[in-house]
Amino acid sequence: MGLAIVLRRPRLLSAPRFWEEEGWSYLPFAWQHGFWETSTRVFAGYIDLSANIPSALAVRLAPLEHAPLVTTLCAALFQWAPYGVVVFSRAPFWSAPGKRFLGLLLVLTAPVTSEIWLNTTTSKFHLSLAAALLLLETPGAMTRLGGILQGLLLAFVGLSSPVVLFLAPLFAWKAWRSRHPLDLANLAVLGAVGSFQAFCLIGSGSDPAASRGGTADPLQLFPALANKCVLTPLLGSRATALLADRCTGFLPLAQYPLAAVSLNLMAMVVFVSLSLLLRRAPLDRRVQLGGSAALLAIFSYFAAASVSVVDDRMLFPLWNARYYFAPTCLLLLLLLESAWSTDPLTATRRQIARVLLALVLVQGAWGFKSFNWMNTDWPAWSDEVAAWRKAPERPLRVWPPEKTVRLDPAERNHGW
Repeated sequence: MGLAIVLRRPRLLSAPRFWEEEGWSYLPFAWQHGFWETSTRVFAGYIDLSANIPSALAVRLAPLEHAPLVTTLCAALFQWAPYGVVVFSRAPFWSAPGKRFLGLLLVLTAPVTSEIWLNTTTSKFHLSLAAALLLLETPGAMTRLGGILQGLLLAFVGLSSPVVLFLAPLFAWKAWRSRHPLDLANLAVLGAVGSFQAFCLIGSGSDPAASRGGTADPLQLFPALANKCVLTPLLGSRATALLADRCTGFLPLAQYPLAAVSLNLMAMVVFVSLSLLLRRAPLDRRVQLGGSAALLAIFSYFAAASVSVVDDRMLFPLWNARYYFAPTCLLLLLLLESAWSTDPLTATRRQIARVLLALVLVQGAWGFKSFNWMNTDWPAWSDEVAAWRKAPERPLRVWPPEKTVRLDPAERNHGW
């Protein structure tokens, strides 16, 4: 899987780049501050170790020309986290080798993932998926080392994004049911990092980066989730983008009551059909996977709200797609559970699930080499640095190229 991650877009390693906030926010801060101050920086209202630490290392371990390689390799490590959980899991869910392999393929080929590929700014979404997959684990089957690694992973994920804290009710449910010390310890870890992130948010005060507009249209919630998490894996991003485009003439939905009712009814049909298909899956699996998907998707929808206006783009599969990576993968794994069922009462559902699963894998394989967030005309970082060394007052362009960063050679901080 590690090789597949690299081979999808080898240029990201042969000619690495800084992506978005990696370049215009994290890099200049690491350039001007020491390692520990950079690692513990609060940005946008929370601490993000998965972006802070790589940027701090990049400035200190490599010349500026090769600094993006450090963050890219760190992102590859973080992106491997959910695969590592699956590969080394002792959960009954992964008892069949074929099921484990298909689960890895579903995560690898999940739709519209180019935005979150090999960059530390969005590594938190792979890490959140890894944390959600820990809900499948049976604590009694874990070794002592495995239990410690679980806690460390949850702590790191919780200190990289508040997203994983949306899963706290399910970790509490699991701990309440099992009363096992490991589950109770994991819940305590989430509680501790959640309290710390809340403290960071309160302390960020007037930081404009921490102020999300919260203006997502509630009437678009279910149509957007149906389009992004269910229809896009089945039909592909082009078909669902066309479907969304047909709906934009009726946005905002508050001004078109009939369109609002129609779109939400269609979304309900999608979700009810999915629920009927998956209803024979074990209750634990529906809560662990379906519950995680629902919590992450709903909370992320509002977290992804536009800063200033009601967003009329939330229906489109590529818009803020990073927020829906984890919930989409969790729904696909629940579909895998139904397709793998041996219950004779679910024969019809099992066949339908297998057909849908095959369609998802075909769509995923077809779109795996596509890369929506990359252009061959975008600047090479080595060329940008070469020009900057001749004229240090010149801004360096990151990806996308409309973003730039200014670095003063005299301000570089090598301290720890």
